[in-house]
Amino acid sequence: MEVLSLGLDVGVRLRLLLGGLAVVLLQPFLAAVTDVGARPRGPAEGLRAFLDMTAHANRFGWYVVASGTAAAVIAACLLVIDRPDGGQRWRWPALVALGQMALSAYLAHIVLGVEVVGPWRVRDQPPLALQLTVALGVFVAFALAARWWRRYVGTGPAEAVVRAIVHPLR
Repeated sequence: MEVLSLGLDVGVRLRLLLGGLAVVLLQPFLAAVTDVGARPRGPAEGLRAFLDMTAHANRFGWYVVASGTAAAVIAACLLVIDRPDGGQRWRWPALVALGQMALSAYLAHIVLGVEVVGPWRVRDQPPLALQLTVALGVFVAFALAARWWRRYVGTGPAEAVVRAIVHPLR
């Protein structure tokens, strides 16, 4: 299995991690300063709408926090897995397969979210420990399913569709 290495030195990876974490940790401060956290009834307007950092709000503030989180996660993964010389410390084949089927996993998580997480919002929220356990279980299940799929079927279903659309354009 071929694995992509970005070839970033450790200093760049650390700055990416720290920068991403700084953006994420700045969110509660910005929410307090702009009073976005105490949301009145009705849609957010003006500066409040621009800086709305509520998950999946699809507002500027949310995109900044989501981007910071993504940068921190990618940097952490690179620090843990890749060696500065381009080699790898370790790799879990199921995780590699999941990365190769990222679009399929993303779409599957949306379906799962609509069916499982959506109803959690309607009734009392499950405890955070249960939510984290479910998230970890889903991650492991997706990784193992991706490993099986890559071994016995090949390209992920969503990746196959994208490939079929893009291939003629080459």
